[in-house]
Amino acid sequence: PGFLRSFALFDHVFAFDRSYLPGLTALGARRVHFLPCACDETVYRPRRLRAWQRRRFGCDVAFVAWYFPERGPIIRALIDGGLKVGIWGGDWDRPEARRVLNGAGVLRGPAVNDRVAVTIYNASTMGLNVHQEQSRLGGLNTRTFELLASGVFELVDRVGGIEEFLEPGAEVVCYGSPEDACRLARWYLHEPGERARIAARGRARVLEEHTYVRRMQTLCALARG
Repeated sequence: PGFLRSFALFDHVFAFDRSYLPGLTALGARRVHFLPCACDETVYRPRRLRAWQRRRFGCDVAFVAWYFPERGPIIRALIDGGLKVGIWGGDWDRPEARRVLNGAGVLRGPAVNDRVAVTIYNASTMGLNVHQEQSRLGGLNTRTFELLASGVFELVDRVGGIEEFLEPGAEVVCYGSPEDACRLARWYLHEPGERARIAARGRARVLEEHTYVRRMQTLCALARG
């Protein structure tokens, strides 16, 4: 495609995942940099909710995301483990997604905007994050940081290189399989003090290092270099 040849026209090219850097260089990009995703902490933050909001959006595990095949086994394991799962997102009405849900009443709504998403996170016990296959080496999605900025405990798949940005077990909890996700979710569901401590540490780390302001400071510094 023609746009692939256009990388050589730019002074700097930034990618959210380190695994893409060699390919961009091979396409002729002169200066290629790793610039991770981030979050808007003015939107994603702890909020004081009304009782009706907690009733409407509350659940054990909230997942605000589109359906992709790699996400199905995680959701199925949590449902089978007896957790109260809430899903908001697109494409969960596809036949393959319906087979995953198998009649479980966990689909709570379609894709939502940021304002609704942060309300869901604040109403829930924990937030789930399942990356797509495009995340390979340090390519954490925005949800990684948005959940933590909202003040919610996050259960996330162990993407390679996550340790550079967050400390597993201290600022975020990582799972390695659907069964592991279910085991961890069930354990932390009954450990409110530990959930709160991990969520607080994660939020502090995000506010310090993973906001869009921080990313723009990095981008500008690299572009001046």
